[in-house]
Amino acid sequence: MYRKVHITKEYLQLEPIGLVFVFFFALILVIQFVAMLFHRFGTLAHILASTELNWSCTKKKEEMSPNALLDKQAVEIVKQLQKLQGIDGDYDNDSGNLGQTG
Repeated sequence: MYRKVHITKEYLQLEPIGLVFVFFFALILVIQFVAMLFHRFGTLAHILASTELNWSCTKKKEEMSPNALLDKQAVEIVKQLQKLQGIDGDYDNDSGNLGQTG
């Protein structure tokens, strides 16, 4: 009336193709993460470069020399010079009439 019990062990096999896939996927994730950090840093640099700070401790326009006033407003002058003409109807009186008479 005794029964025999057979105990067997089956070891899990590590598949090399699956392991290579997991390492490759992890490498892609690391590369994407680093690239995202570089992109975010670049975006932050653009935001900081275009941010204007109005400090109250600067001299008033009346107290500044013409050269100092020109230096202070150089970026605004360049922005005005780079604006595309005609976008918001800001043509000169005669330059907007191309080929039109009367």
